Amino acid sequence: MNQTSQSGPGQAPTGRRRRVPGRLAPVLLAAAVLAAAPSASALQGHPPCRGEIVVDAATMEVLHAHNAGTPLPTASMIKMLTALTAVDAIEAGEVSWDTLYTVSYDAARVGGSQVYLKQGEVFPLRDLLRATLIESANDAAYAVAEVVGGGSVDEFIRRMRAKARALGVEGARIHSPNGLPHEEGRARDDAMAVRDLAAVGAAILEHPQLREWVRTKTAPFRRGEFQLYNSNHLLRRYPYAEGIKTGYHRFARFGVTSAASKDGVRLITALAGCERKGQVFGRAEQLFEEHFEEYEPTTVVDRGAELLEPAPVRGGESWSVPVVAGEEVRLMLRNGSEPQIQTIVVGDRPEAPVRAGQRVGVVEVRRAGRVVAEVPAVAAQDVEAASFWTRWWRRLFESGARDGAREAVR
Repeated sequence: MNQTSQSGPGQAPTGRRRRVPGRLAPVLLAAAVLAAAPSASALQGHPPCRGEIVVDAATMEVLHAHNAGTPLPTASMIKMLTALTAVDAIEAGEVSWDTLYTVSYDAARVGGSQVYLKQGEVFPLRDLLRATLIESANDAAYAVAEVVGGGSVDEFIRRMRAKARALGVEGARIHSPNGLPHEEGRARDDAMAVRDLAAVGAAILEHPQLREWVRTKTAPFRRGEFQLYNSNHLLRRYPYAEGIKTGYHRFARFGVTSAASKDGVRLITALAGCERKGQVFGRAEQLFEEHFEEYEPTTVVDRGAELLEPAPVRGGESWSVPVVAGEEVRLMLRNGSEPQIQTIVVGDRPEAPVRAGQRVGVVEVRRAGRVVAEVPAVAAQDVEAASFWTRWWRRLFESGARDGAREAVR
C-alpha cells in the first residue's frame, strides 16, 4: 500500500457427517445452483465496504456479494496484475528471475510506499517483484514494468490489459503498474470490480513463488539494509490468513484481496472502498469466519465403492476389470449445496493377469473441473491372461474392423 498518496491498510467443524448421494464415478451430481448471496446488512459487526465478495477458491462459487460488479479504484491491489504479467514474461523466456535492472531516473522518482530505489542501483527482477508484493513498493513496481516492457512502461501496461482479458476481467481501467492516483484525475485511476479482484487473487495463488511472497510478513531487501514489511494486518491477526494484497489511496480508500484456509477450505475475499483501515481487516476476518461455518466434512467416495468406468486390461480374458476406490475421500463442502463431483480412473492399462485388490490406476476426484483429491484405484476381481486362441480371434476381429472402416470411408 502507498503512504501519503497510497498505503497498505482449528478445529474441525462439528456436526453430523454428510454424504453425497448417488452412485460414483464418473459421478456428475446435479450442478450447484448459485444460492442468493446474503445481503450486506445481514452480516453484523463491521459495516460493509463499497464493494465486497467472498468466493470458494476451489470452484469460484460466490458465497457473498455486495456491489461486486462495479469497477472501483484498486489502489495497490493492481500490483497483483503487475506480478502476474511479469511472471508470464518469465515463463515465456523473455526475461528471467535473475534479469538485472539498473534503476532509471523515472523509477527513482516514484513516491508513496517505496524501497527508495536510487538511480544507478542494480537489482535482479526477483528482488523487485518481492518488494512489489511484500512492501507494496511503488518504485519497485515501476521498475518491474520497465524490465518487462523493454524500458517502456506503456508497453507493460498494454500487457497488463491483455493479461486481464486472459483472466476474463472486463471493464477494468488499467493505467499504471502500481495503483497510484493518476495525475490526470480520478477518471484515469486504476479500477476493477471486486469479483475481478478475486479472480486475479486466485491466479496469484496458482504460482508457488507469488503465493509464498503474498503471505510473507517481513523479508530483507538491499542485502539486509532495508526490511520489507507486509501491510496486510490479517497475516498478524488472523491465524488462517494467506495474503494476498492490500491497497489504499485517498480516493480509493482502503481495500484488500485476501485468502484464508481452514479445515481444507480456501476462501478468497475482495473488499474495496472501505472507509477505515480497521474496517477493512475486521470486515475481511468477519466474512471469512461467517462463511467457514457454512462448510462441513462430506464423504464423496466410499472405500470399496465400485466406479462406473472399468479399467481396460491388456491381454486378458476380459477387455476390462471392474474398479473400486482403495480409500475413502472426504471433502469440506458447503451446507445445502449439491456440488459437482466427478471421479475418473487414470493410469496405464494393466497387463493380464490382474488380481483382485491390485492397484490399476488412480481415482481422480474433481470438483468443478479441478482435481481436489487422488486415491488408488484397485481391481475388484481377477482377470486371467487370454489364451492363444482368444488373442488370435481378437487380432482377426480388430483387423476386420479396420478393413471395414477403410471400406466405409471410400
